[in-house]
Amino acid sequence: TLSLHAALPIYKTDTRKHMNIHFKVFLILTLAFFGKMLIAAELIGVDVDQLKTMQQEQQSLVIDIRTAEEVAELGIIPGSKTITFYDADGNYDAKAWLDKLDQQKQTPDQAVVLVCRGGYRSKQVGDFLVDQIGLDAVYHSEGGLNSWQKQGNETVQP
Repeated sequence: TLSLHAALPIYKTDTRKHMNIHFKVFLILTLAFFGKMLIAAELIGVDVDQLKTMQQEQQSLVIDIRTAEEVAELGIIPGSKTITFYDADGNYDAKAWLDKLDQQKQTPDQAVVLVCRGGYRSKQVGDFLVDQIGLDAVYHSEGGLNSWQKQGNETVQP
């Protein structure tokens, strides 16, 4: 016959093992469920060559956020779409802009590369989209259209 003292250590060992397994399952499920939240999205700047690769090989959506006047003056990157973010007074309507963006995207997870004249506004808008709206797969063109043209790339009128 076994005494209570002899059975107790086995019970404790089994309980710890059982609890350890439950904890591991809980941790795995928690990470799987909240994993996206644990890995914070981040705006990534891309240079001209990276932008070309993303547009041509990865079917990324290139969005020019400049005003209509700027677009008329300098044109746009071939294949890009124009969705003005800031008006001439610096105001914006984020909801309306996001609706237009959604209409342009082929899939909800399609990467978006934002372009402006020099890269400053596209970075601001990209940071807003990532930090405030929670979008991921958002990039911005470092140096903007100025860098594009400095490297001898053509622009077109939309």
